[in-house]
Amino acid sequence: MKSQNIKAKSWVISMALAMFSMFSSTAANAADGCKFLLCIAGPWSSISQCVPTVHAVFHDLARGRPFPTCNMAGAGNSANNTWVGESSCPSMYRRYGENGYEGCSYPGLISVSVNGAPWSQVFWNTGGSTSTLYSNTATTAMTQQTGSAPIDDHFVTDLNRWNTQVTQCQGSGGTVEFDSFGAFQRCYLPESNGGG
Repeated sequence: MKSQNIKAKSWVISMALAMFSMFSSTAANAADGCKFLLCIAGPWSSISQCVPTVHAVFHDLARGRPFPTCNMAGAGNSANNTWVGESSCPSMYRRYGENGYEGCSYPGLISVSVNGAPWSQVFWNTGGSTSTLYSNTATTAMTQQTGSAPIDDHFVTDLNRWNTQVTQCQGSGGTVEFDSFGAFQRCYLPESNGGG
């Protein structure tokens, strides 16, 4: 627990220094990349100064432009974007049709690391919507600060709503399979005996 508190304090100090550096910098590209990294690591949608920057990056990524960089981020602080497939899309966001898997409601995934450890996974779509899965360290760090902006709780809300299927499956004598995000994926029901 003490280690988490030290990491959380270190993160706050690192992000504050990055913010200071960002506003004192004159290089537009580095400032944009640093501002984006700072915003995407935190509750960006609750911070009005972050919204245009994050939406601009989503717009650029959707058009095949490169992911922004920040030379001032410091060792172990980074983010990268990948495009999700069926296995990397949480079950509650998978869309299926007649021909099977058709896509993810959030086709982009920005993975953020702070101090060399996973911080958050930001699922995003081209409309600018996000659903963020925060690490325990990130949640602790962002909720300890008095007056801090509310964090994005869409992922946890969607996960809890989706996982209500677990009770129904288990009530029918089934065995539940979860995906790597802890989301209900499949219910294996016992085979019925006899015809029927």
